[in-house]
Amino acid sequence: MRNYDRIFAVGDIHGFPYRFFKKLDKEAITTRDLVILLGDACLNYFIDERDKDLKKLFSRYPCTFLVIQGNHEKPAWHLLDTYSPRLWHGDFVYYEFDYPNILFAGSSGVFKINGKFFATLGGAYSVDATLRIPWETMKRARKILANKSLYSADECDTAEVVSRCNRIWFEDEQTTPMEKKQAEAYFDFLEWRGVDFVLSHTCPLKYVPTEVFLPSVDQSTVDNSMEKWLDSIEEKLSYKKWLCGHYHVSKKIDKLQILGIDEMVLLDGKGV
Repeated sequence: MRNYDRIFAVGDIHGFPYRFFKKLDKEAITTRDLVILLGDACLNYFIDERDKDLKKLFSRYPCTFLVIQGNHEKPAWHLLDTYSPRLWHGDFVYYEFDYPNILFAGSSGVFKINGKFFATLGGAYSVDATLRIPWETMKRARKILANKSLYSADECDTAEVVSRCNRIWFEDEQTTPMEKKQAEAYFDFLEWRGVDFVLSHTCPLKYVPTEVFLPSVDQSTVDNSMEKWLDSIEEKLSYKKWLCGHYHVSKKIDKLQILGIDEMVLLDGKGV
């Protein structure tokens, strides 16, 4: 597999990439660059033409994009009617034929790039899930509106209201117990050492930036099982640097760095 001149990591962009694009322009991004988005890129958010329009904008850039799974997006491996798996730098990614330079990591993966090991660990919990429309509800609303003659006027009216909501919640936003076991099995194979970069959406519990918690959210209702699991990974795994997004704050703690909204840093290549 090819090496890259530069490898960048980017925080959440939430489907609003224009400041991020300006950074790509400033860096004069080329085909020899890899840009890793640390979740909540929202390229699989609406699951309709709006996502395609966003992917077309990304496709104007010649680099390779690797997208880590966040919580505000549908996992690409659950969209196999449009996505296909392929082997890339030693592990599987998912892509669409129309956008071959946009690759999606699975729930976990270990890639060897530029002679270094990159471990990816996607998924997180949405603290505002109860304020969002579940994806299954949105799918049903779209089905009703596409076949109005089969449903009552009340059902159609309700579906119309639901379809206009832009706040969607994906039930499969978090890593499953089976997926966690698969990740642990791979780390067992590596004897829990030799990883250069860990790339995740959320972070280990001990590094969670509690100072940015929303006062309106009752933290006793928040599912932090993902962060607890990452704690157990971090304690056992020998690594050089860990990067994540999710918290919309820029912060460095020990070997871990949290990237803020559309914050972009150089991981490997010129100047590193």
